[in-house]
Amino acid sequence: MTEFKIENFKALWDWVVVRPIKIQEKGKFNRPQNEEDKAELGEILSMGKRVPREFIKKGDIVLFNRYSTSKIDFGNELILRAEDILLVNK
Repeated sequence: MTEFKIENFKALWDWVVVRPIKIQEKGKFNRPQNEEDKAELGEILSMGKRVPREFIKKGDIVLFNRYSTSKIDFGNELILRAEDILLVNK
């Protein structure tokens, strides 16, 4: 059976592949009571050609809405539309 790695795939059009990052420390903001109620952080692994490069690039840390993502079967990586990205860490 062939083994697939997410690193061998390229996102198309306005799609972005993100590896979620767990938040380890509490910040100054109130944390949601429920783990499912919050947005998530992730690192950009791959982007389609229609993603605006002046705002987002490979390796950027982004904040995205948890409910707008579709999980794929490559471990913990997610694929989502660029429009679902809320903030970029610069």
